[in-house]
Amino acid sequence: MLHMESALGEDGGGDDDADTNSTKTGRKPKANPVKFAVPESSSFKSDEGDRKVRMSLFASGSSGGGDCQAESTGLPPRPSVALLSRRNSNASWDYKRRKSTLLKAYQNVAAKCSQEDEWHTGAIQLFERTKESLEKELGPDHPDLATASNNMGNFLRTNGELDEAMEHYVRAKDLFEQCLGAEHIDTAAVYVNIGNLLQEREEYLEALEFHEQALDIKESEYGMDHPDIGAAYLNMGQILELQGDYIGAVAMFDKALEIWEHLYNEDSDVAYVCEKLAKALQTLGDFHRSLKLHKKALYIWEKSVGANHPNIATTYFNMANILQAEGNVDDAVELYKRALKVCERTLGPNHAMVASICKNMSQVYKSVGDVQNSMDYFDKTLRIREHAISSLLAGQAHAQRKAMVFADKTAKDTFSIEE
Repeated sequence: MLHMESALGEDGGGDDDADTNSTKTGRKPKANPVKFAVPESSSFKSDEGDRKVRMSLFASGSSGGGDCQAESTGLPPRPSVALLSRRNSNASWDYKRRKSTLLKAYQNVAAKCSQEDEWHTGAIQLFERTKESLEKELGPDHPDLATASNNMGNFLRTNGELDEAMEHYVRAKDLFEQCLGAEHIDTAAVYVNIGNLLQEREEYLEALEFHEQALDIKESEYGMDHPDIGAAYLNMGQILELQGDYIGAVAMFDKALEIWEHLYNEDSDVAYVCEKLAKALQTLGDFHRSLKLHKKALYIWEKSVGANHPNIATTYFNMANILQAEGNVDDAVELYKRALKVCERTLGPNHAMVASICKNMSQVYKSVGDVQNSMDYFDKTLRIREHAISSLLAGQAHAQRKAMVFADKTAKDTFSIEE
């Protein structure tokens, strides 16, 4: 599922802001452009509540070459694609593919294990054994090996090992291009993963190039009426946003929204794109359309997740930001209060988002000369942030103590002498 950013920044509309940030893609217009009234995956750093980044993060799964585990979009699975053409469509080839099913299952177990930090080393070893088994079973140049490399890249990237992840993605890309061709949908999935990783490394121009390549392949494979096309535009919009190119980002988000509205109407993913587009428009000063999109997102969120959800609070917060920037203090305060109530109920009284709302409310009251309320909310902001710092320090101390105990035990086990 596409994840809403609820970790709030420090500035926006003069105050804290709930998610924004984009060079132009340089994409040349198609000869016969398809009208988008017909319509649209992380790296999410599609990033969630207090998400990692990762918005963003979208990519399609694999088809022919194995179940390629790319970034999840939270959208319904795309239509299945024909299995890779069987150059050797004889009984021997079919038998090998059936036998490799067990190896794929083994690989999927590794993927699940990799979700647990404490299994990090074991998961890497399991991936490596799977790779060795696939090479022995299918040879060194097989798409299933590309799938294994892609999955290993996903695991390493999730754990912040970006350089190692890139090595596996490049291996997967080279194998897919060799085995299936540069225009295959599985190759596009790896292009997206590479693009997302490059985005995390802030190599935005290169990231855009890979996302554009993936988009071209997907347009040829699916046409415009497919969620992966919208996800591609969303990815590109988020990169442009990070570069400060909000005009380019708005163009990309508009395309993604038109596609997803056509496909899903009032789905939560539509709400997410509404929020992204609204934030970019707010930065450009188009408060009217931005507020309209936030209201639409709020309506969808209320239907999909209910009235007590962090996404609801984030939307109230964003709307209040706009009203505050427009000088509509009373309505801004009302929406900040609603956001605060939902946040404290769903995230707890010491959450960073609660601090951000209190900070903005302090500024609003200060702007109208209400010194007492301004000081009250400012004090609350400070208390929450002091609590966060003390919790962080306590957590570091606990981690250090665990590390010392582990090191001590390891030393004893290593140097113990058996009688």
